[in-house]
Amino acid sequence: MLIEYRSSGGFAGLEFSCFLDTDRMSREDAQEWFSLVEVSGLMRLPPSKQSEHSRSRAVDLRTLSITF
Repeated sequence: MLIEYRSSGGFAGLEFSCFLDTDRMSREDAQEWFSLVEVSGLMRLPPSKQSEHSRSRAVDLRTLSITF
């Protein structure tokens, strides 16, 4: 499983991203990620969820994206 995490925005407008590939991990670490994803319920959410606050002009808002 490939996992991509992106965070952007905030007061400074910084961007951060992280990519994980369970095929390149130990079996134990990969199983932990599979378990965390299952328990989180993220796979049961709609493909895209936009917060009502995302339309706000607040300078400290952050955008998070997790892609599986």
